[in-house]
Amino acid sequence: MFFIFGWNRQNITSYGAVQQQQCQNCHNTEFWQLNKISRYFTLFFLPIFPHNSDYWYHCPICNYGVQLDSDMFESYKSIAEVNKAFLEKKIDDTERLEQLEEIHKIVDQKTDTKRLKNIEESKVYVEQVVSKTNEELSYILNVKRADYNPAFIVAVEEEIKKRKIDNNDQE
Repeated sequence: MFFIFGWNRQNITSYGAVQQQQCQNCHNTEFWQLNKISRYFTLFFLPIFPHNSDYWYHCPICNYGVQLDSDMFESYKSIAEVNKAFLEKKIDDTERLEQLEEIHKIVDQKTDTKRLKNIEESKVYVEQVVSKTNEELSYILNVKRADYNPAFIVAVEEEIKKRKIDNNDQE
């Protein structure tokens, strides 16, 4: 008896249009799309269960996009659902705008909460950042940003602001 198994078979679920914005890659202004890419374990070429999922917000023209965390995906999914209901004429424009405003308030609160958390965590990194040169800080911020904890990046940003103020005071 033998089994044929595999993994990483992909299933893409599209949630529709989220909001209109200009693409950094192709410079077109379109309604960006929200997709969930699920990877499945397969048995005899049939998908059995998902083992990994990614969430993408992307340009419909060139597919340039950004990967989202699950919190942002859920927020964007809510926006896409409101837009879909509007396009299907289940809600009118006034309801759509009210619902979108409420969703954006929640997203802003989540963003502010994350930023405050990063600021608190960044206090731990302040000592490390103070010992670095301006060139090192600039390199971290502009080139190696993705390699560092967001709280460390906040500490770097604050130190750069402080040094610019200090440099202006000395002139």
